[in-house]
Amino acid sequence: MPADVLHRVWQSEIRLRDAYLSGQIKVEGSLVRAFALAHLFRQVEALYPTVLQDRSLLPGSRPDRNSG
Repeated sequence: MPADVLHRVWQSEIRLRDAYLSGQIKVEGSLVRAFALAHLFRQVEALYPTVLQDRSLLPGSRPDRNSG
């Protein structure tokens, strides 16, 4: 999966299912097994904005001086 598509999925700009149906995501092997991992994507989706903010990768975000 291209990184820009993954970024858009984790930013909730596109849904995982829609990215698959539009051909932006290709699945090799069992589609059922691949979509069984969708719950992990939702968990990361919840954490991803915080990670971006902590790394000053969101517009208007500042680095956390207490990290790293």
